[in-house]
Amino acid sequence: MEVRTDIAQRTDHMVRDCGLDSASIFLCDKTSAQSRLSYLYHVGVSQESQHAYEQGRVFDDDPFARVMDCASRSGKFFHWRDEQLRAVADRAPDYRQFIGHYAIDVVGAHVRQLVPNLYLLVGVHRKSRNRSNGCPADTQLENETAAVANMVAIQLLEETLTQPNGRIALDSALQGANPATPLAVSGETLSMREKEIARLICQGKQNKEVAFRIGLSEYTVENHLRRIYRKLGIHNRAAMVARFSADSIH
Repeated sequence: MEVRTDIAQRTDHMVRDCGLDSASIFLCDKTSAQSRLSYLYHVGVSQESQHAYEQGRVFDDDPFARVMDCASRSGKFFHWRDEQLRAVADRAPDYRQFIGHYAIDVVGAHVRQLVPNLYLLVGVHRKSRNRSNGCPADTQLENETAAVANMVAIQLLEETLTQPNGRIALDSALQGANPATPLAVSGETLSMREKEIARLICQGKQNKEVAFRIGLSEYTVENHLRRIYRKLGIHNRAAMVARFSADSIH
């Protein structure tokens, strides 16, 4: 993902207006056994330090990444001087060595949980040589990092919804879909062919695409859909998608 120009400009202005030297926007994905880092945008961060932070897996030891679970869905700004953050930082030798090597004076980071185990961070820092300049105003910095995080979250949502299954996923979430809902109502179960058609519909395929994919006429696909709706006690494809995800059709 490449952040939009307005996000880049807002971040650039934040660095300038808040008396900072650098800022980083990135995602940390902790959904699997090994966490993953995705850079989105940097201001004033060298390629060397970016590489060291990622390839050396310093982000695994980053106290902001490890204190994430304490952040609300609306996000929270953690100052480097916060007791909650420093308690974690005291047990982060790799991170401390990293910021010491690159002479980084960490100011803080806005941390937001987008979905369980997927986090967005907007980190801000200065060079240690500029420490005498004083700290930026807390309220201004918290507001600016939150604004940048909001813009990134909105772009992520917009880009997700443009994907083939993005709108289906949204409709499913809005209607309270339960992926574990069985494909049977009133004792009737779907046939293998009906399950195949239902799976393709849940993947966002139109009737014509389904017909082409499985070698049936569009009229036959429509007949199958009517039987599926009757068995499930629903009336349209949107209700079917809301009933279960494509991955639950076996």
